[in-house]
Amino acid sequence: MGKMINTVAGKISVDDMGKTLMHEHLVFGYDGYKADCAGALSRDEVVDRTIKIAKKIMSYGVKTVLDATAMDCGRDVELLREVSEKTGLNIICSTGYYNQSMGSSRYWWNLSLTGDEVKHREELLMTELTKGAAGTNILPSVIKVATSEGVITDYEQKWLEVAGRVQKATGAVIYTHTKTGTMGEEQVNILIENGANPEKIVVGHMCGNQNTGYHDRILAKGVSVRFDRLGQDYLGYPTDEERLKIMKHDVEAGYLNRIVISHDVLGTMWGAPWNLSEATEDV
Repeated sequence: MGKMINTVAGKISVDDMGKTLMHEHLVFGYDGYKADCAGALSRDEVVDRTIKIAKKIMSYGVKTVLDATAMDCGRDVELLREVSEKTGLNIICSTGYYNQSMGSSRYWWNLSLTGDEVKHREELLMTELTKGAAGTNILPSVIKVATSEGVITDYEQKWLEVAGRVQKATGAVIYTHTKTGTMGEEQVNILIENGANPEKIVVGHMCGNQNTGYHDRILAKGVSVRFDRLGQDYLGYPTDEERLKIMKHDVEAGYLNRIVISHDVLGTMWGAPWNLSEATEDV
């Protein structure tokens, strides 16, 4: 039997993954959506919308999606399993937390006042990866970590350190979020210092950083980089033409096999419907 990978519906052979989108968000929610009861989508509505998105994705020949949604960004592994079972789309889910400003840092700060919250973080990731996510038997394959623009806060560094140790113990892949491609090199240094295997680290949103020397330094450490916002030519992001120029540089530097490509599209949004959620149903 060949190498296997965990999906929300069980293990599959890597050979059966087929065409794969390597960084998307089928269902996503920013902190605060749970308190919005004024016209928020019901769970059934979210399921129905996500099924439509999954079928649209599959119409382009895609068989597998890696959902990189962190635990504090509306991740619902049972919903993802339902969508997978009703559509046949293979879905790989993630564990881990988002960055300080956009995640659930206050919870962990409160926890730090009562005991060793770092140990608790580590136990949480280990439990999810070895026993199941959110009390289910669904096993994630990816650890998500995230940092801020131009800085790694103490809160974020703790997650990086924990992720490095947990990766060493479990072999899970680490997926990082960078803000516009900053702090990627620093992320890698912290992860490796804590035992992570560079071959299982993928630095995210590096298509947002147009510095070729920066790409060279990160790739020289043995990690992979994601060009994962293709098609997103707004919010001050580089254009696809600019992204392809830096990708061409990385390929010519000999790193073709360490470039991961995707879109980072937010599919269905928890809470009240908003334009991005509507638009991505037709992507």
